[in-house]
Amino acid sequence: MKWGKPCYKFQERNIVLIHGFKEYCALLFFNGALLKDTHGILIQQTENVQAGRQIRFTGVQEIVEMEAILKAYI
Repeated sequence: MKWGKPCYKFQERNIVLIHGFKEYCALLFFNGALLKDTHGILIQQTENVQAGRQIRFTGVQEIVEMEAILKAYI
């Protein structure tokens, strides 16, 4: 847990955070700008965010349909 949210780490580095918002939930990749976004699904949260990128979801079915893609990104 980090900032009250589930956070997954690898070799003591933050990789991805599960974040809930009013309109959507998201996977936040701390260094998402470094990922090859072959599916065009990573979103820069705001213009002030340098490396972080999100994948946003508004329904469970979206997550189910993207399971293989999400595993590959993680």
